[in-house]
Amino acid sequence: MSQSSYIKPMTPNGADIYCRVIDNYGDIGVCWRLARQLRHQLPQVRLWVDDLHSFTHINPEIQPHLHLQRSQGIEVLNWRQDCVFPPPLELLIEAFACELPESVKQHVGAHTLWLNLEYLSAEKWVPSFHLGASPQAGGQTKYFFFPGFTPETGGLLREKDLVSERDALQANSETRRDFLRYLGVDEELVAQLAQRKVIFLFCYPNAPVQELLQVLQEHNTLLLVPASVARHFTFTPTPKLALHILPPISQTDFDCVLWCSDLNIVRGEDSLVRAIWAAKPMIWQPYYQDDNWHLEKLAAWLQHTSYNPSVQQAHYAWSQAAGHDLRPALEQLFQPHNWSEWQAQAASFSEKLINGPELSNAILSFYAQVARTR
Repeated sequence: MSQSSYIKPMTPNGADIYCRVIDNYGDIGVCWRLARQLRHQLPQVRLWVDDLHSFTHINPEIQPHLHLQRSQGIEVLNWRQDCVFPPPLELLIEAFACELPESVKQHVGAHTLWLNLEYLSAEKWVPSFHLGASPQAGGQTKYFFFPGFTPETGGLLREKDLVSERDALQANSETRRDFLRYLGVDEELVAQLAQRKVIFLFCYPNAPVQELLQVLQEHNTLLLVPASVARHFTFTPTPKLALHILPPISQTDFDCVLWCSDLNIVRGEDSLVRAIWAAKPMIWQPYYQDDNWHLEKLAAWLQHTSYNPSVQQAHYAWSQAAGHDLRPALEQLFQPHNWSEWQAQAASFSEKLINGPELSNAILSFYAQVARTR
């Protein structure tokens, strides 16, 4: 082949993802999902993590004492201060402004695409900053890559078979019961699923949980709560309100919990997206920020949905510690007609976003776009 006929490859030789665990399991949750998605399309993916102990909570295969290990075809490396870092692969992802080691920055070559993967946000300014270039001191260029809810952003992480797997589980009541048994739910409660709403509760410690429980005590409910959440609250089961504490589970099982639940109450970035894909009624709690900036983030997200005022009221009440408006909002939403409407709205919103951009594909498309200009 002559030099003039050589065509540059439009796919990178692999990807390095750097992740610092600073927000429970949210950062590593997004990075692990992204790594798995990219591994389906690239020959090599390396995931550098500074807290392997936290990683074990969503991936039981991880052995935190090892410097290098493989999990699901991905190289997982313990990001320590004394690491000797190899030259980066052709796709370099700095997750959530985690600040790459200087030795890695110095070896970013002309054929490496350097991305700063940003946090998910629905705010109006995001599309104008997506793919923004940032010249670096070493002469390289770093690009800001924003996940989002519109075609003008990088989209959302979504596995190829997600919809078919979700639909298969939700369409089979026996499969749903079997999964709850697998989680350790009492057989008597499993037998009562037709008479109980299954509600998954994953929230920050400042959530108005007691107000929620007052409502649920008047409805036949099976409440699924991760152990990491349950330790912050006092739960008293009643004849109508049953409780099951969940141990740490894998991301695959976490998705199935969302698919099996009738209402998902979730927090943070990764859980928000997964609850959307579940296509069930949901309430999202963004991470609390001073001066109520988290309510601005919530408002921006709600503008992308078609949720009616009662659903929006429930979201706002849940994201304020007092939760004064939560009980009337939920009592209204639990009425049969309003509940059916909420179910339809959740399914419609999920379907709309499923037809939008997928994050890992958008990253590789951008790589190809940049590679054409080199």
